[in-house]
Amino acid sequence: MNTSVVRKCAIALSEGDSVANVLDDVSEGETVFIRLGDCEIVLNATSDIPKFHKIALSHIHEGHEIIRGGYVIGIATSRIAHASWVHTHNLRSLRAGERPA
Repeated sequence: MNTSVVRKCAIALSEGDSVANVLDDVSEGETVFIRLGDCEIVLNATSDIPKFHKIALSHIHEGHEIIRGGYVIGIATSRIAHASWVHTHNLRSLRAGERPA
């Protein structure tokens, strides 16, 4: 019987980021270990998150900027819960040069 545990990991690119990218599919309730420089943040996912998608590092209020890699990548279109999936269902992407209305 294989009793090995797969460690679910994510990477945050910069201090102040509001999201990190998961490196594997994550199921609701699974523990995610997030690397940020020399630090590690541990969260329990509050929703399923597909591989390479984003996990919220804190609660994000509707209308607030979403930051990845030190840059604003979008605006929350609804409240995003801590440790939940961040994607097009709750994020309006900002293309280069666009600013929020």
